[in-house]
Amino acid sequence: MDSNAAAENTTSSCVNALGNMTNATLSNGPFLYATGIATLILSTFFLVIEGMQLYQLRLHYFLEWENYLQMFTFWGTIAFVAAQLVARTTAVWQFGAVVFTCCWWKLILTLRDCPIFGIGGYITLLGVIIWRYLKLAPLPILLMASFGFPFYMLVAEIGLSTSDALNALSHATGQSKGSQTET
Repeated sequence: MDSNAAAENTTSSCVNALGNMTNATLSNGPFLYATGIATLILSTFFLVIEGMQLYQLRLHYFLEWENYLQMFTFWGTIAFVAAQLVARTTAVWQFGAVVFTCCWWKLILTLRDCPIFGIGGYITLLGVIIWRYLKLAPLPILLMASFGFPFYMLVAEIGLSTSDALNALSHATGQSKGSQTET
Protein backbone atom coordinates (compact mmCIF):
# COMPACT_ATOMS: atom_id res chain seq x y z
CA MET A 1 0.00 0.00 0.00
CA ASP A 2 1.50 3.36 -0.96
CA SER A 3 1.61 6.35 1.37
CA ASN A 4 -1.28 8.22 -0.31
CA ALA A 5 -3.68 5.29 0.09
CA ALA A 6 -2.59 4.85 3.72
CA ALA A 7 -3.16 8.55 4.41
CA GLU A 8 -6.63 8.45 2.81
CA ASN A 9 -7.52 5.31 4.79
CA THR A 10 -6.38 6.92 8.06
CA THR A 11 -8.25 10.13 7.28
CA SER A 12 -11.49 8.34 6.44
CA SER A 13 -11.30 6.19 9.59
CA CYS A 14 -10.71 9.30 11.73
CA VAL A 15 -13.65 11.10 10.11
CA ASN A 16 -15.88 8.05 10.66
CA ALA A 17 -14.81 7.76 14.30
CA LEU A 18 -15.41 11.46 14.97
CA GLY A 19 -18.73 11.34 13.15
CA ASN A 20 -19.86 8.39 15.28
CA MET A 21 -18.67 10.09 18.47
CA THR A 22 -20.44 13.34 17.57
CA ASN A 23 -23.71 11.60 16.82
CA ALA A 24 -23.50 9.58 20.02
CA THR A 25 -22.73 12.48 22.37
CA LEU A 26 -25.16 15.05 20.99
CA SER A 27 -28.43 13.30 21.61
CA ASN A 28 -31.27 15.34 23.02
CA GLY A 29 -31.36 14.41 26.65
CA PRO A 30 -32.53 16.01 29.87
CA PHE A 31 -28.96 16.94 30.83
CA LEU A 32 -28.42 18.86 27.58
CA TYR A 33 -31.73 20.65 27.98
CA ALA A 34 -31.06 21.52 31.66
CA THR A 35 -27.57 22.85 30.99
CA GLY A 36 -28.90 24.89 28.06
CA ILE A 37 -31.55 26.49 30.25
CA ALA A 38 -29.02 27.14 33.04
CA THR A 39 -26.64 28.74 30.53
CA LEU A 40 -29.45 30.95 29.20
CA ILE A 41 -30.35 32.06 32.73
CA LEU A 42 -26.73 32.83 33.68
CA SER A 43 -26.02 34.67 30.43
CA THR A 44 -29.18 36.74 30.86
CA PHE A 45 -28.18 37.54 34.45
CA PHE A 46 -24.71 38.71 33.37
CA LEU A 47 -26.24 40.65 30.50
CA VAL A 48 -28.44 42.51 32.99
CA ILE A 49 -25.31 43.32 35.03
CA GLU A 50 -23.64 44.63 31.86
CA GLY A 51 -26.74 46.72 31.17
CA MET A 52 -26.50 48.29 34.64
CA GLN A 53 -22.81 48.99 34.03
CA LEU A 54 -23.73 50.57 30.69
CA TYR A 55 -26.34 52.75 32.39
CA GLN A 56 -23.88 53.81 35.08
CA LEU A 57 -20.92 54.57 32.79
CA ARG A 58 -22.92 55.80 29.78
CA LEU A 59 -20.52 56.68 26.93
CA HIS A 60 -17.41 55.69 28.89
CA TYR A 61 -18.64 52.10 28.68
CA PHE A 62 -17.84 52.02 24.97
CA LEU A 63 -14.21 53.17 25.43
CA GLU A 64 -12.93 49.76 26.60
CA TRP A 65 -12.74 46.84 24.19
CA GLU A 66 -13.31 44.33 26.99
CA ASN A 67 -16.90 45.55 27.26
CA TYR A 68 -17.46 44.73 23.59
CA LEU A 69 -16.00 41.27 24.22
CA GLN A 70 -18.32 40.73 27.18
CA MET A 71 -21.40 41.84 25.28
CA PHE A 72 -20.53 39.62 22.31
CA THR A 73 -19.85 36.70 24.64
CA PHE A 74 -23.15 37.00 26.49
CA TRP A 75 -25.30 37.67 23.42
CA GLY A 76 -23.45 35.00 21.46
CA THR A 77 -23.92 32.45 24.24
CA ILE A 78 -27.65 33.17 24.34
CA ALA A 79 -27.92 32.89 20.55
CA PHE A 80 -25.84 29.69 20.42
CA VAL A 81 -27.71 27.89 23.19
CA ALA A 82 -31.10 28.96 21.84
CA ALA A 83 -30.17 27.74 18.36
CA GLN A 84 -28.73 24.55 19.86
CA LEU A 85 -32.01 23.76 21.59
CA VAL A 86 -33.89 24.22 18.30
CA ALA A 87 -31.61 22.73 15.63
CA ARG A 88 -28.01 21.63 15.25
CA THR A 89 -26.34 22.77 12.07
CA THR A 90 -22.74 23.28 11.03
CA ALA A 91 -23.16 27.06 11.04
CA VAL A 92 -24.43 26.97 14.62
CA TRP A 93 -21.39 24.95 15.71
CA GLN A 94 -19.02 27.30 13.91
CA PHE A 95 -20.62 30.29 15.58
CA GLY A 96 -20.44 28.43 18.90
CA ALA A 97 -16.72 27.84 18.40
CA VAL A 98 -16.15 31.59 17.93
CA VAL A 99 -18.23 32.38 21.02
CA PHE A 100 -16.42 29.70 23.04
CA THR A 101 -13.05 31.17 22.04
CA CYS A 102 -14.22 34.60 23.20
CA CYS A 103 -15.36 33.03 26.49
CA TRP A 104 -11.87 31.62 27.05
CA TRP A 105 -10.32 34.98 26.21
CA LYS A 106 -12.66 36.63 28.72
CA LEU A 107 -11.61 34.04 31.34
CA ILE A 108 -7.96 34.92 30.74
CA LEU A 109 -8.76 38.62 31.14
CA THR A 110 -10.65 37.89 34.35
CA LEU A 111 -7.70 35.90 35.73
CA ARG A 112 -5.48 38.89 34.94
CA ASP A 113 -7.46 41.00 37.39
CA CYS A 114 -7.73 38.28 40.06
CA PRO A 115 -4.84 38.56 42.57
CA ILE A 116 -5.41 35.07 44.04
CA PHE A 117 -3.65 33.15 41.27
CA GLY A 118 -0.71 35.55 40.90
CA ILE A 119 -0.52 35.26 37.11
CA GLY A 120 -1.82 38.73 36.28
CA GLY A 121 1.65 40.01 35.39
CA TYR A 122 2.24 37.15 32.98
CA ILE A 123 -1.10 37.69 31.29
CA THR A 124 -0.33 41.42 30.96
CA LEU A 125 3.06 40.53 29.49
CA LEU A 126 1.39 38.17 27.01
CA GLY A 127 -1.03 40.94 26.03
CA VAL A 128 1.86 43.36 25.40
CA ILE A 129 3.69 40.79 23.27
CA ILE A 130 0.57 40.01 21.22
CA TRP A 131 -0.15 43.73 20.74
CA ARG A 132 3.42 44.38 19.51
CA TYR A 133 3.19 41.40 17.17
CA LEU A 134 -0.10 42.69 15.74
CA LYS A 135 1.50 46.08 15.13
CA LEU A 136 4.37 44.35 13.29
CA ALA A 137 2.24 41.75 11.42
CA PRO A 138 1.34 43.99 8.43
CA LEU A 139 5.00 44.15 7.37
CA PRO A 140 5.47 40.43 6.51
CA ILE A 141 1.99 40.37 4.96
CA LEU A 142 2.94 43.35 2.80
CA LEU A 143 6.22 41.69 1.80
CA MET A 144 4.47 38.43 0.87
CA ALA A 145 1.87 40.30 -1.16
CA SER A 146 4.48 42.47 -2.89
CA PHE A 147 6.33 39.38 -4.13
CA GLY A 148 3.32 37.09 -4.53
CA PHE A 149 1.18 39.26 -6.81
CA PRO A 150 3.90 39.84 -9.44
CA PHE A 151 4.73 36.11 -9.34
CA TYR A 152 1.08 35.27 -9.93
CA MET A 153 0.88 37.82 -12.76
CA LEU A 154 3.91 36.30 -14.49
CA VAL A 155 2.61 32.76 -14.05
CA ALA A 156 -0.85 33.69 -15.32
CA GLU A 157 0.67 35.45 -18.33
CA ILE A 158 2.42 32.30 -19.59
CA GLY A 159 -0.64 30.12 -18.94
CA LEU A 160 0.63 27.91 -16.12
CA SER A 161 -1.34 27.05 -13.06
CA THR A 162 0.15 28.22 -9.78
CA SER A 163 0.90 24.67 -8.61
CA ASP A 164 2.73 23.88 -11.89
CA ALA A 165 4.80 27.03 -11.52
CA LEU A 166 5.70 26.22 -7.91
CA ASN A 167 6.68 22.66 -8.91
CA ALA A 168 8.88 24.02 -11.70
CA LEU A 169 10.43 26.52 -9.29
CA SER A 170 11.16 23.81 -6.71
CA HIS A 171 12.73 21.57 -9.39
CA ALA A 172 14.82 24.47 -10.69
CA THR A 173 16.22 25.14 -7.23
CA GLY A 174 16.84 21.43 -6.57
CA GLN A 175 14.22 21.06 -3.85
CA SER A 176 12.02 18.31 -5.20
CA LYS A 177 10.05 16.18 -2.76
CA GLY A 178 12.39 13.19 -2.94
CA SER A 179 15.69 15.08 -2.80
CA GLN A 180 15.23 17.02 0.43
CA THR A 181 18.07 16.36 2.81
CA GLU A 182 18.06 16.91 6.52
CA THR A 183 20.80 18.99 8.08
